[in-house]
Amino acid sequence: MLTAEHKAWIGREEAPVHVEVSRRDIIKYAIATEQTQPKYLAGDEAPPMF
Repeated sequence: MLTAEHKAWIGREEAPVHVEVSRRDIIKYAIATEQTQPKYLAGDEAPPMF
């Protein structure tokens, strides 16, 4: 159920937020999402939807 507050955010634009992620963050995400490709498990590349 969408409240009035939720609906107020629809179509609204905000400034982008930049966040640094580490190789460890990528590896943890890959493990948690059961990725099997070595490039993700090594942290060389972030899996889709990271």
